[in-house]
Amino acid sequence: MYQSYEKTVLADSPIGYWRLGEAAGTTAVDISGTGNHATYTSVTLGQSGGLTGDSNTSAQFNGSTSTMLVPANSSYTSTGNISVEFWFQWNPTTPGASAPRDDLFTWKQSNNVDFGIWVAGTSLCVYSYLSGGGPVCATITGINGIWHHLVLTRTPSATELYLDGTNLNLTLTNHAISNWDNVAMRFGSNSGGAYSLLGSIDDIAVYTSQLTQ
Repeated sequence: MYQSYEKTVLADSPIGYWRLGEAAGTTAVDISGTGNHATYTSVTLGQSGGLTGDSNTSAQFNGSTSTMLVPANSSYTSTGNISVEFWFQWNPTTPGASAPRDDLFTWKQSNNVDFGIWVAGTSLCVYSYLSGGGPVCATITGINGIWHHLVLTRTPSATELYLDGTNLNLTLTNHAISNWDNVAMRFGSNSGGAYSLLGSIDDIAVYTSQLTQ
């Protein structure tokens, strides 16, 4: 599983691929060949990963101050296709409808001008806060406590969100994103650690192509 999954990701030519398998330190190594290494803040490394039979570990986020920052890169552009893929496990302290919002991924230009994914209650939401664009959500039974595979893909004409290989068919209005070129990405939080994930993330990959599941 380990070699086949890693080889499959690399065969799709990601512009960033972070396995999050470091045992210690603050650097998440990019093995895509781009060399765009990310920085951990307040994460616990060496945790059980999301892939069955894979010895690679994951990063655990504390729900308060944890974040992973992928530096701005000229390859991350808003004008063409872009896909973001990763595994996550959400472990809220109050599972169910009352579980608070935790951010999984944010591509943030400035306050109230951002694009990303969050979980809250029994919902998985994708949002584009640009000129009033808000979130659209899907109700997911059993979203917390187990590992899920997530793919977000955006083209000039559509934004799609896949969970465990299934297209959630969410229609994101106001999805046309501009001025996102060369902007940093965050995983496991919003800007600066707000809405920090209480849970774990594994195997993040970013592409300039459209994934389909």
